[in-house]
Amino acid sequence: IIAMKSSVLMLAPASMGMRGNIYSSLGSRLGSLLHLGYIEPKISKNPLLIENVLGVLTLKTTLTIYIGVLASLAYLYISGLLDIVDLTLIGFLTTFMALPIMLAVTFTVTFITFSRGLDPDNFSAPVITLAGDVISLPILLISTYIVLKTHLNLKYVLLILSILLTASLVSYVIFSKREYLRRVVFEAAPILMICGLLEMFAGSALTVNVERILAQAGILTIVPGFLEDSGALG
Repeated sequence: IIAMKSSVLMLAPASMGMRGNIYSSLGSRLGSLLHLGYIEPKISKNPLLIENVLGVLTLKTTLTIYIGVLASLAYLYISGLLDIVDLTLIGFLTTFMALPIMLAVTFTVTFITFSRGLDPDNFSAPVITLAGDVISLPILLISTYIVLKTHLNLKYVLLILSILLTASLVSYVIFSKREYLRRVVFEAAPILMICGLLEMFAGSALTVNVERILAQAGILTIVPGFLEDSGALG
């Protein structure tokens, strides 16, 4: 798959990094809310839980477009080819496929550890980072395969629908009176955008050396491990 779509390597570091950053932050917020007594360690219709999920979805979709554009521009500089439609669509597919898994892991780890008298912060970051790194590459490759097999017209339709969803979420955050939701999104977005920009350097390094990587494909097996260990320690 990488040989057929080498530009996907531009997305790999940012995909894993953003997933760990966003869901680890979610775990930390849930831990704080639990300690303060604002939520209980169970799934409910508590507005704070709903707003946290909406915040994650808004950040993920918005940053997917941002990362897709950055990756496309970087790939254009490297190869002379603009691959914005495929890269952005791959990013969206990866986001939507990983969303239920990562939400389930985040809520489960946070609620179970708190219920057993443990500090969720000591467990959520390592476990969530691990889960994100474990599923990111497989889902990214599956998404790439799906996009490669998708007709061009359908790609445009799916991309437009995804952008409309993102615009709707952002509009809701901006114009709603949910102050907590606004803070979650607007405080996290700038630093996540900086992280995404920096992660493009890693993606560029992978793409430039794609032939060497494919010749020694085993090196890809250690990439998630290195990223997970560093993120978990942080």
